[in-house]
Amino acid sequence: MLIKNIVWSLFITGLCVGVHYILTRWVTRRLQCATLRKPRAGLLCSLLLLAHLLECGVYATFYYIHHCFSSFYDSLYFSITSFATVGYGDLLLPRFWEISGSLEGMTGALLTGWSVALLVAVVVLESGEKQR
Repeated sequence: MLIKNIVWSLFITGLCVGVHYILTRWVTRRLQCATLRKPRAGLLCSLLLLAHLLECGVYATFYYIHHCFSSFYDSLYFSITSFATVGYGDLLLPRFWEISGSLEGMTGALLTGWSVALLVAVVVLESGEKQR
């Protein structure tokens, strides 16, 4: 049972990392277009928030399909609080899926760091363009 939990958790985590990779590559290419001058950082921030919401949706769908919560709303709410590492504790996963929730928190921290690094790179690029 533990192996099944870990395999599913790693699959969902890998799926979210893949989604994040594809979306950040797509966004980065769009931001390099000559027609998109300013404000790149604001646009990037909005798109990254949408990417994180989509990734939370992947986890929420997983939880809902596996009957961890009675509604998709609860699944999404739990996913967002776990992904953001807030974890209010008002909703809990069934014992069997607790490792998935923990891995979601770790994934959220990792992907948030990735997003912040990309955002910092764009801000540095924009400030360099202003100095020219």
